[in-house]
Amino acid sequence: MKTRSAILNFLLSLSLFCVSFYIAWNINAATNFLYSTWYEVLSLDAAISKYAPDNKFKYGFEHTNKQQHIESFSGIVDAIQNNGQGLKELSYTDSKNHVTSTLLTDAEVIHLEDVANLISKFKYLAIFGFLIAFIVFMLMRSRKVAIAKFKRHLLGGIGTILTLAVLVVLIGPTKIFYVGHELIFPNNHQWFFYYEESLMSTMMKAPALFGPIACQLLLLTMLLWLSALYLLQWLQAKFRKV
Repeated sequence: MKTRSAILNFLLSLSLFCVSFYIAWNINAATNFLYSTWYEVLSLDAAISKYAPDNKFKYGFEHTNKQQHIESFSGIVDAIQNNGQGLKELSYTDSKNHVTSTLLTDAEVIHLEDVANLISKFKYLAIFGFLIAFIVFMLMRSRKVAIAKFKRHLLGGIGTILTLAVLVVLIGPTKIFYVGHELIFPNNHQWFFYYEESLMSTMMKAPALFGPIACQLLLLTMLLWLSALYLLQWLQAKFRKV
């Protein structure tokens, strides 16, 4: 009985986490991943001023302002949320020479299309997670298996995050970032870009921007996940009274 309860609770928790992650990702995308906030915190303007003049392929980006940088990042986000559509058309205008240029190189477009393809799969993960959560919840209801106490889920979630945090510190976030890219993206597609050859990397101060984004994504996912578990516990208690 305890084993069945543990398995069902684990499946419910994991499936809800997948759904929560999908929702959290889309909320973050809708808010442009708070790029304007991290722009100030991480001094992205300084990185642009330093490296954009040395770019080998694109010129004049150092003569653009914060609003153009925010719009450029927003354009990338919108494109990867829409299967990569519009990446080749993204552009900026050099305010000094009044020249409009495309923002991304061909290699960057290919990489971001790979990212868009990966993100499009999040939808299927969320649908599958929702179905599993529904089935498991109904099984738990029919077999009178209680959803584990909210405190247990909370402690389990915090414990998992702390364990992952320790692993990240021990291994190194940059190394994890590189290994992750090597495993996820095609071997013949470039994913690493020096600042001097990529305005995309420069305006994101990659990988510096990805740390805060990962943290805010994880925190929102946890909040949604715990809220979903709390709601299902409430529903289960409600059904028992009927």
